[in-house]
Amino acid sequence: LPTYGTLSSLPQWAEQLGRLCHEYNIVTMLHHETCYNPSEAPSLALAQRHLKRRIDSPQLLLALLAQVDYVLTESSEFAFDALHMNKRVILLCGTETNSHPEEQRELATPQNAECHIRKILPVANNIQTLRLVLANTFDWTSLETRLNEIRHQYCDAFMDGNAGERAAHEIATSLDEPSPTNSLWLNLRKKIFN
Repeated sequence: LPTYGTLSSLPQWAEQLGRLCHEYNIVTMLHHETCYNPSEAPSLALAQRHLKRRIDSPQLLLALLAQVDYVLTESSEFAFDALHMNKRVILLCGTETNSHPEEQRELATPQNAECHIRKILPVANNIQTLRLVLANTFDWTSLETRLNEIRHQYCDAFMDGNAGERAAHEIATSLDEPSPTNSLWLNLRKKIFN
């Protein structure tokens, strides 16, 4: 799940992931900016040349995530969605702006969800590291407790899979009972994240 622009992993990883397609079924979900923004033409060309199984419809994101074993991304958004769905996430690094995750971790505040997530997830800086993390011998169980804590704190405090239903109920209630103050955010935050 590559993002676009200077943070995109496509320039460094497209060719390497293309070679990895002989060992793994790799499906690439291209960011809409990569597909339609003229400034992203070089990244799109790389994806078209090296990544044969591509989709670009954002409506398919959750269906795609439901089917995969691993999510490879440099995007905190995609990592968060994948973690919420209890998927194994590997952060791809290597571009100038995101090649030093340790430095970024030190600058982030302890309350930052992105910081917490990036501290836990395995990071691949090159194809050898990626192969190690994809290997059956990599110890994902050692990360399980901390990832469950992240899911509990930032995704679904009840851990029952009904966060969407609770959110929809709160939105419908807010629409039916207008308030002089905007209580939607407070209600959603309270119901979903506490």
